[in-house]
Amino acid sequence: MPRNVEIKARVRDSVSLTKRARELAGNDGIHMEQVDTFFNAREGRLKLRSVKGEKAKLIQYSRPDQNGPKLSDFHIAWVEDAESLKLETSILRHCGSHKILPNEGFPNCSQSLLCSVSEHPKGSEI
Repeated sequence: MPRNVEIKARVRDSVSLTKRARELAGNDGIHMEQVDTFFNAREGRLKLRSVKGEKAKLIQYSRPDQNGPKLSDFHIAWVEDAESLKLETSILRHCGSHKILPNEGFPNCSQSLLCSVSEHPKGSEI
């Protein structure tokens, strides 16, 4: 199972940080337009990540609710039509029902996921 470490930090001086990042990377980096849509999941966390110019990804991940660095285990499934998936889950939420998404449709996920859509107030990871 893939893993990563999440570290969030408050930046007091973004100009100095940007300058240092350019020095370390040896280039200006790239600009990515990314939107994360979060879902309520029975286990772990679930989000749909859309990046302009790329296929969307459905990402199921588990990580502890704690301060400081967090180790996450995750699975990724590529999504052909992200807007339809968001619309379908939104309709299900408003109807008060849920849908089980079988793992045959998401080959990188180890189990079926029970989900409904929710909005995170800051539009960032929870």
